Amino acid sequence: MNYSPKKIQIGLSDAANKNNAVDTDPLNGYMTSVPNCCFYLPAEWKPSLRVNVEYRADGKQKIIPLAVPKYDSPRSLWVAVQPDGRVEFSFPNGYEDDDRQRAMPAPPPAELAVIKAAKLKRIREKVAELSRQLKRMPADAASEFREPLLGLRQEARYTEVLYACKQSHKECEMEAQSQAKEVH
Repeated sequence: MNYSPKKIQIGLSDAANKNNAVDTDPLNGYMTSVPNCCFYLPAEWKPSLRVNVEYRADGKQKIIPLAVPKYDSPRSLWVAVQPDGRVEFSFPNGYEDDDRQRAMPAPPPAELAVIKAAKLKRIREKVAELSRQLKRMPADAASEFREPLLGLRQEARYTEVLYACKQSHKECEMEAQSQAKEVH
């Protein structure tokens, strides 16, 4: 989990066994990775248990050796990078803990505006690219791409309305959905 504004990538390896390792996909700021498989921990915790965390940010890599905190059951291991770059481990005890730990804090308003603008730009670029491709295709081939293009246009409208809305989240969500459905 990346609680920092930086784009990062994390890898874990067992300090005693370099073959026991896992790597995440790159994570943008304030983003959670999908669960990665498989990094193995012993069923019983030992005080000597150490993990090397490969932390990559700003084009630099550093390896941080960390002691693994005591656990009862190593069903899931979460790695969180804090805004100051500290790395912390936690062991959720079920799906509710998983969901709670995956909840990300909102970025500061200025960063949130940049993130939203970048997301909307990516959606608009996809719409423009697919529209250009459709114009160059024969009509019979283009028909299968009309529905995905409509979906992208609806996503763009939904996102525009949601980001511009100043009402409650529920009201904004309803308005964005309504306006997205009107796109044809």
